[in-house]
Amino acid sequence: GMINVINWVGGVDGLNASISSIAAGTMLLFVLASGNIPLAIIIAIYLGGLAGVFPYNYNPAKIYYGVGDYLNGYLLAIFAILGGTRWSATLILLGLPILDGILVVIMRIKSDPTLMKHPWKILQVSDTNHLHHRLIAAGYSRKTVMAIEIALMLVLSSIAIYFSNVREDVVALVIGIS
Repeated sequence: GMINVINWVGGVDGLNASISSIAAGTMLLFVLASGNIPLAIIIAIYLGGLAGVFPYNYNPAKIYYGVGDYLNGYLLAIFAILGGTRWSATLILLGLPILDGILVVIMRIKSDPTLMKHPWKILQVSDTNHLHHRLIAAGYSRKTVMAIEIALMLVLSSIAIYFSNVREDVVALVIGIS
């Protein structure tokens, strides 16, 4: 599921890299605070890869992820499982793409009830029910849509840190880095 919702969030240039970077950066803080250095190194390498692609994927994009969207979702799911933080914090952190995916699936089923006979076809439908499509339809530019979703992800990241089981260690780590 995480693979697909992270893939779906990439409908605006640079959005997938931004959302994935915020999620991975927060997970990196969780992992560092819990002392899992090998996993922290892997997440840091992944963040470096995202940072290397971002300038070329930012609006207007010169390159696109392609299968990399799926890789982002897969790696975020793996990091969430291995990270050792509470599931509630992980679900809050990844709440934006998860809720967007759930709402899109519900709207697709409402618009075409025959999809219930073939559930795998729900993932193949192309529509404009995603949050980024709705914001663009409301008149926002693609860069503004990206800024709105980044702000939402940062808020969710802060809430996830608050509810994590390593909150004090994360705060001390962030203050130490600053």
